[in-house]
Amino acid sequence: MIDKVALLKQTKSDSPLGIAYALLHERIALSIEKLFGNESAVIIADQQTQHEHYFRSGGMSAARDALARNLREKPKFDLVVDKPLWVDTDFSSWDRELIQLADIAAYTTTRCMLDGIAPEQRSFLWPEIKHAMAIHWTSGSIERSGFAIYPPTLQYPAL
Repeated sequence: MIDKVALLKQTKSDSPLGIAYALLHERIALSIEKLFGNESAVIIADQQTQHEHYFRSGGMSAARDALARNLREKPKFDLVVDKPLWVDTDFSSWDRELIQLADIAAYTTTRCMLDGIAPEQRSFLWPEIKHAMAIHWTSGSIERSGFAIYPPTLQYPAL
């Protein structure tokens, strides 16, 4: 969860979009390196022309590198394809279904963060989603590792 209001109050130079992608890259790169032996990964996302422009301009790389300077261990970012595969949902029904799965997971994790507990209603599919959350590369648990809060203004949910 990127708290845009708190982030922009702290500094005018950090891009919420850059921070969001940087945290995704960081988590994915560390998971791939530590758990899967240097395989590779790609992020799949809804087509967003402003996001594509941000990547092409070098803004995302700059934000990622700035955030990584504070890490004890720098992730191997080259394990993640440098920009998302943007899906055009107008192109085919398969593309829409891929993005719908991501939307279900995103909505469910958002509710979990906002409510502070894992959702119990069957419509949220939490029992299925929690096993697909990012596994922490040292503890092997999903607690906290599936969520990134920046800046740290919210409590992690009770899982």
